[in-house]
Amino acid sequence: MKLKFVIILFSIVFTGCKNEENKPDSELSKTKNSEVNSGKVKSCFESFQYDLDKILTKDEVLKYIDDSQHSQVETEFKNRNSSMSELIYSYPSERTHTISVGKMSQNVPDNNIISLKGLSFSKIDEEKTLELFNRKYKKLTEEEFQEMKSNLEKQYADKPKAELETALKFLEVRKKFNSIPVEGLGTAAYWKNFTVNENDYGVELFVLAGTVEFLVHVKISDNDEINSNTAIEIAKDILAKCK
Repeated sequence: MKLKFVIILFSIVFTGCKNEENKPDSELSKTKNSEVNSGKVKSCFESFQYDLDKILTKDEVLKYIDDSQHSQVETEFKNRNSSMSELIYSYPSERTHTISVGKMSQNVPDNNIISLKGLSFSKIDEEKTLELFNRKYKKLTEEEFQEMKSNLEKQYADKPKAELETALKFLEVRKKFNSIPVEGLGTAAYWKNFTVNENDYGVELFVLAGTVEFLVHVKISDNDEINSNTAIEIAKDILAKCK
């Protein structure tokens, strides 16, 4: 089932990418923030070997945290030094989340969090990487949605109706993406609110620099503007190491 989900999701993204290929260069360039030395950036990030606390140090994170809470900041690693690496800096807040287990609900602490994960290196060229990145995160126009829907209907014409219906459901989910583009950050960047079961988990910032991608997750406030601005500044600190 998980494999089928991945295949359908890739199909939807790829369907959109094929449409991008026919667009004028001037239109594609609107989604690109700045020129980067792709080879240099990739080589720089690869040199860290997924040791994320060197890419985003605790001292750098403390700049965005009140001095009175510095001693409470904890560091956690998940899958350290691998392509699944995640670095988490967390500290207490006065907020809580409500979680449900079966028919029971309870309040749990909603800690402040600043994390770095999703470091990946594209194996395709920079232009195609940018097209795919934009297709994954940018908000679809109604015209783009209808075009992708038409392509899916053609692609699944000879397959069971249920498969097309499933693909169209995923496309409807894709249409609801509310990512906001960030100008002047890397090659391209988007942030979006991260909500699960009506609980607000802050914002996720997706950044592309050449053929390198990473994600910064920030929840230090109930205010998306504060969280997103902090994530953007942290991403700038990270990119500054690999100019």
